Amino acid sequence: MVKKGLFYCFLILNSVVFAQEKIYKLYSPDERFIATLEYDEIGEFSMGLAFVRMRDKYGYINTEGREVVPLKFAEAQGFSKNGLAVVKEGWKYGFIDKSGSFVIPASFENAFPFDDNGLAIVRKQDFHGVINAQGKEVFPFDFEEIHLYKEMGYCIKGGKGGLFSLSGTPLSDFIYDNAGECSEGKMSVNMNGLWGIVDTKGREIVACKYEDMGRFSEGMAGVILNGKGGYLNLNGVAVTECIYDALDEFTEGLAATNKGGKWGYLDKTGKEVIPFMYESAYKFAKNGVATVVKEGEYLNITRQNQVTKTEPEAPVFDTKPEFHAVEVEDGQEVVLTYADLTLKVKKTWKGFGNADKGVIQDLKTQEILADNVTFYKNKIYAATLYSKGNSYLISKADFPLSELRNRILAESTKPITKEEKVEQNKNLIAKYEELQKLIDEVEFQELQTLYSVFDLMDSKEVTKQKRKKQVEPYQNAVKKTQEVWNYIKENNGAGDNSLEIEDFVKKHTEKSRKMDEEIAKM
Repeated sequence: MVKKGLFYCFLILNSVVFAQEKIYKLYSPDERFIATLEYDEIGEFSMGLAFVRMRDKYGYINTEGREVVPLKFAEAQGFSKNGLAVVKEGWKYGFIDKSGSFVIPASFENAFPFDDNGLAIVRKQDFHGVINAQGKEVFPFDFEEIHLYKEMGYCIKGGKGGLFSLSGTPLSDFIYDNAGECSEGKMSVNMNGLWGIVDTKGREIVACKYEDMGRFSEGMAGVILNGKGGYLNLNGVAVTECIYDALDEFTEGLAATNKGGKWGYLDKTGKEVIPFMYESAYKFAKNGVATVVKEGEYLNITRQNQVTKTEPEAPVFDTKPEFHAVEVEDGQEVVLTYADLTLKVKKTWKGFGNADKGVIQDLKTQEILADNVTFYKNKIYAATLYSKGNSYLISKADFPLSELRNRILAESTKPITKEEKVEQNKNLIAKYEELQKLIDEVEFQELQTLYSVFDLMDSKEVTKQKRKKQVEPYQNAVKKTQEVWNYIKENNGAGDNSLEIEDFVKKHTEKSRKMDEEIAKM
């Protein structure tokens, strides 16, 4: 299941070899030790419960570490704000309440958690629809993809996208090639490779004429026309001409902008309020201070372009989920605090976590040093760490902290450029979408191979050629899945669920190999 950069992958159940149980320690919000637990996996707490896995069964524990929903499901996810969670029973997905009872029966091929609007995307007969908490159909099962936002939905049918209200009412025809994030009541849409803006009623605010477009922030959005950037307001009116070389989002009423290789700041009227005189410039923080670079020196400036000793106000760490389980590896708790990350010899990295963006930034320069971050009470639970151009997956079961430090300090490669990173991310998103489709295809073709076994048992002519032909679609899907997954790993795109995907690929690769051996013996 892929949804705007969030990727979920779960193992199918037959022929899986599971590792020995792991040891976890459960802590309260004030870091008070609660219990030692033994499971193969423990998820994040939500609505007072966390899913747990033991071998091929899932259940739930409460914040005391007590198992309140037995280990009986094939898969499980966290609880949404409406108190329902996605689980898999047999081959189908449904939704349970906190007692473990089905509120919406397991009748779907796939299911996403409920969002804050009380809507969930589900799939039946290869098509997606939307249901509410009562299981009532809100969007018909008629779409290849559905993306839900706070104020509207974007659905794909026949390869083209259309806009919908959250009640399922169509707001446009299926005419769009792509769509961006809906923010501040506006959504960017793409037709024939060009971007425009619509409102939450589906009405066109700006025709599709821009080469690229950012999201709205503080009522302003950056756009690109003829290779140059400028800004629009919420009404779609151009506040500046498209004459700039690089743009950033507005914060505290100002936006860092590049012109002729130098950075300065614009206000919301398009006025250049801080001259283009800096080599680099970063967003203004809530305390009205931003970091800039001049002649190689990092400076902190005010909105009046006065140098100050005050540093930009760092965002606070996320404190949710409040209860958290920490894996113990070789007697050491595998949890990273910011003090544990040393990027340079004899120099401790000082950084802060931006929970809203899920990143870790340098305290002085605000450079992003890690993303895909999960925070637990001033601690980093999982992240992708960037150092000298390379990225490293930090996960609860990846490797000890001492080895992490050694890996970081040992690397010395040419840093990748911002443009290369953007292009790499685009490719990785496309590959993740392809990977999810392939995983679905592998599961489907695996079932077909089981059905074909029964057909062969009834057949009087069981030939090597016939069996090979029957398993060929499954084996081809497995091979392609392995190729795409290898590409993602080689390009440092593996996320928090990399262990599950790796197990999935290894399992099916091995099964495909055994099929060849069985056929060879026929």
